[in-house]
Amino acid sequence: MTSSCIHTNYAIGTHGYGVAYVDGAQVLHHRLVYCQNRGLELADIKGQVVRHTCDNRLCVNPEHLVIGSQADNVQDMHERGRASDVRAVGTAHGSVKLTEQQVLEIRSRTRESQRELAAEFGVSQYAIYSIIARKTWRHI
Repeated sequence: MTSSCIHTNYAIGTHGYGVAYVDGAQVLHHRLVYCQNRGLELADIKGQVVRHTCDNRLCVNPEHLVIGSQADNVQDMHERGRASDVRAVGTAHGSVKLTEQQVLEIRSRTRESQRELAAEFGVSQYAIYSIIARKTWRHI
C-alpha cells in the first residue's frame, strides 16, 4: 500500500466508522465510497463486507477498500493481530500512528480542543476522544 489513509469527514457512529445518509437511510461511509468509486449501487454489494486493507475504520481511500465476505474479514483480523485473543497494543500494533509519550501528552492536555490536538498529532478527532476516554491505549 503506497497511498495514505483518507479519513472520513462524516459523523462517526458508535461502531467507530463514518456514517452517511443516502435517501434517508444511514450507511457506512466507506461502503458508499467503495460503490461510488467502482460505479456500483449499495444494493450491488448487499451481504458483502467492504474491508480496509489499512485496518483504519475511518479511512475512505478507495485504494484501501476491498470487497469480501465476513469470513474474509475475520481472517484479516487474525492475520493482522486484531482478533481479541491476539490483539497487539500500543506501539506493537501494526497501524499505530502515535507513541506512548504522545498519548500521555494528549491526556495531559484535555483542556485543549480535540480538533486542534487531532490536527497537531495527525490523527482524527475521534482518535483523540478515544485516547482521552481510555477507549484506546488503556494499557498506559
